[in-house]
Amino acid sequence: MASLTGEAQSSMEEFEVKVLEARHEGVGKVQSMKDEGEQAEVELIATTTQEVQAKIEEARKKVASDIQDARTELQKQVQTFSVAVTEKILERSIQ
Repeated sequence: MASLTGEAQSSMEEFEVKVLEARHEGVGKVQSMKDEGEQAEVELIATTTQEVQAKIEEARKKVASDIQDARTELQKQVQTFSVAVTEKILERSIQ
């Protein structure tokens, strides 16, 4: 009977050790997964930031191009209107 109690005690201690080891392993895995998730988040934010910056730069270039096109068109219109106004004032063609 004493040997059964000793074996039971030994088995119980072994079980408790294994449970503790499993808990430590579980905590380690959870921490590892958390670290991987945080790293993935950092990488995703960096990638998204680069993409957004590229789109912003593209939009700036488009706006600058549109502004230049508008200026060119306005200069043409100013020349046309200038000729028209001058001809109206002089009441004759100047071309």
